[in-house]
Amino acid sequence: MPWTDFFAKLLEKQTVLLMLTGIGLVLFAATNGYAPWHLSIVYPIWQWIIGGIGILCVGIAALSFALGISRHPTTTQLKKKFRIAINSHQKGQSVSTPVRLWGTYTSQPPEKNIFVFEHDPETRLYWAKGKLSFDSSDHTWQATVHLGPGDNKERILIIAFGGENTLKMISYHRRLTACNCWEGMEEMPADFHDLAHVQIVLRCPFNA
Repeated sequence: MPWTDFFAKLLEKQTVLLMLTGIGLVLFAATNGYAPWHLSIVYPIWQWIIGGIGILCVGIAALSFALGISRHPTTTQLKKKFRIAINSHQKGQSVSTPVRLWGTYTSQPPEKNIFVFEHDPETRLYWAKGKLSFDSSDHTWQATVHLGPGDNKERILIIAFGGENTLKMISYHRRLTACNCWEGMEEMPADFHDLAHVQIVLRCPFNA
């Protein structure tokens, strides 16, 4: 990668740039300048000033990074935080609709952000199927969902955390289904996080 491209990408990452600037200033003050460039700090007070500015830059960058993580958590971070597990079904289990799911959790997530999704791996479509009911006394959850039609068809039931964009998509999709449009969602936004899932086989109730 050319140096010009490297610095252009670095400028896009303001937090990283601020962190590197702060570290550079701290090192510059600690070594009393930069000998290869014949730069030196004559007065000790300037060492303290430059070093203090460097520490301030590092602190601001670290705080910005921490706040950024809290605003835009990753799937791994959310999994570690909530530790939601599905205990009601095993992979490949044959079920008929409606399906009663249950499981455990460690830390209760905001209820408005947690949904059960049905995913059809054949069509690659998603449907938001309902909310979870949490019981804080024993850290368990449960949900009952009605799945779409299909006989001996694979479905993946997902416990997902939805961010702002996912919630908007769910709201829009529900308005469509209210008008008898049952088409699924083709692609989920970046703030859709799969916290736990299980693959089941949907059995037609008449063939149960």
